Amino acid sequence: MEKERLHELFRFSGILPHYQGYEYLEEAVLMAVENPMRLQNIQEGIYLPIARKHHVSQNSVEKALRTVRDSMIKHGGLALFSEISGYQGWTARTPYPKEIICIFADYLTHLS
Repeated sequence: MEKERLHELFRFSGILPHYQGYEYLEEAVLMAVENPMRLQNIQEGIYLPIARKHHVSQNSVEKALRTVRDSMIKHGGLALFSEISGYQGWTARTPYPKEIICIFADYLTHLS
């Protein structure tokens, strides 16, 4: 159920599934929902497990997440991102991948 909600959020945020980072972002958000403490050390808690699972480097995971973020910005997704986070400043600055993961995870957590 969380996965379906997350895909809907991605769709409304302009995050397109044809990017490799789409799956990484999905996994990262679900990992953060499962254990929010992973966000305190995102490299070890989220990027490393995803990298190991997909047999890529942590840098590749982070780069793919930045690509997805850039797609979100390009397709107007920051408006929804601002709405679900309650912070209108996202339309004025680019969020880091960690912030995107955190806000999607927080939103999913509060839907339950």
